[in-house]
Amino acid sequence: MRLTPPRISSQRKRFWTALRWIVGKSSTPRRSNRFAHRLGFVVEALENRLFLSATDTLLSSVISALPPSTVQVGGDGSLYFRLGNQADAGVFRGQGGVALEGGGTDVDQAFQWMIGRMGGKGDLLVLRADNSDGYNSYIYDFGGVNSVSTLVVPNRAAAFDPFITQAILNADAVFIAGGSQNLYLDYWKGTPVQSALTANIARGTPVGGTSAGTDILGQFIYSADYNSIRSAAALTDPFDPSMTFDRNFVAPGLIPSLSNTILDTHFQNRDREGRMVSFLGRVDGMGWSVNNRPMGIGIDQETALLIAPNGQAQVVGNSGVRATQGVEFLQTPGLPQVIQPGQPLTYSTLNGLDVPVGGTFNLSNWSTSFANPGPNSVPFTVSVDKGVLTRSGPIVSVTSSIVPSSTTSTPSDPAPSFQHHPHVVHRQFQQCAGQDRQPAGCSLRGQQQHRGRDGHHQSAARDLLPFHSPQRGGGWDDRGSDRPEFATLPVDQRWWNIGSGGDID
Repeated sequence: MRLTPPRISSQRKRFWTALRWIVGKSSTPRRSNRFAHRLGFVVEALENRLFLSATDTLLSSVISALPPSTVQVGGDGSLYFRLGNQADAGVFRGQGGVALEGGGTDVDQAFQWMIGRMGGKGDLLVLRADNSDGYNSYIYDFGGVNSVSTLVVPNRAAAFDPFITQAILNADAVFIAGGSQNLYLDYWKGTPVQSALTANIARGTPVGGTSAGTDILGQFIYSADYNSIRSAAALTDPFDPSMTFDRNFVAPGLIPSLSNTILDTHFQNRDREGRMVSFLGRVDGMGWSVNNRPMGIGIDQETALLIAPNGQAQVVGNSGVRATQGVEFLQTPGLPQVIQPGQPLTYSTLNGLDVPVGGTFNLSNWSTSFANPGPNSVPFTVSVDKGVLTRSGPIVSVTSSIVPSSTTSTPSDPAPSFQHHPHVVHRQFQQCAGQDRQPAGCSLRGQQQHRGRDGHHQSAARDLLPFHSPQRGGGWDDRGSDRPEFATLPVDQRWWNIGSGGDID
């Protein structure tokens, strides 16, 4: 008699050899055949059950080897995602320092640098206003941390939750994700969130940010309350309703290297030099700069500026970034010659220095850094005459108003053709002028969400003014589309976001 169980596998040959011997010895041919046919299915089911049990056991052991992850939900809409050890390592006194990313794909070296300055294998916290925990596993995989957590503080009420405050105070490093700087200021400024960050920085906790998270770490802040402005518009009228500012989210003097300084991101990628010059003119014109010489730092995408507490800074970036990418430093000579509402800016002469990836800059002594630029750093000057920006080189004395051997250009964009997008709902609203906000006015507002291409970022609902430019495609960014998925969109579905915080990643 030969038994043929269904779907027999090579691993079971010895089992079936024994079964055939047992059935052959204990049954008549007719009964043994019927018995074997029925028993075959039973035995196979039993074997499969045992196999699945073993698989479950193996899977359980693999899962148990992964770092534990938890999620806590607050009644005010806050979220807390934690990956790694669920018990805090203890509060370390770190080495301080600031890591400023320019947006786009994150720079690994920036996070490794922050981790190395925590003072031990500590707990790194990502702070943001929108619901995403994509940074947790990305940072945890670098090693050297006890845990990585993401804390979502999506409104002002949540910023007063004692749990939120304690989570920030317990962190050994804090990174502020990209998003909308106006939301960060509205939700967190003047709350325990700001106080806890202040306490952390004071005790030597390294901090960092990207895009909007970088923008709020300078003493002066382009708040982008209503619409993110382009260089051409900012130079044409420095008092455009989209030119809104704030200051002192980080207490003055707490990060000395960023005092008297305004930051901007996505700098070269979105042609933001012109608007930076206008920002500096406005900050100076409002009397915020103690010496009437505010400074500007513009950081390109996929690059980062790593600043030690003594002001020594290095520029790092992802492999494959262009040789021209890096960080731009702008030093003002004093008050603009013409800065009036409704009039083009006239401002000369600003000294500038382009520092590429691998370069350094001493933020404690700007004059020395300009006078002795490192290898491959490019000194230049910038002047604006009636809204027309002129860039030339080399640098000149800050008391000089004459710029020789210059090339003049007017920053502008192809005229957009405005179209209606059914998924963006606009409404008219009145701006409100706060203590540090300038000026009041009106704008259109729309809401939309978008996840960054690297999966690490997700924007909050934001102000939008959508349009399409045939010359450059479209997207949700306020300058050019660098996201490959836009190329697959029909033309009538490509949109530019020049809305509030258009500095989102």
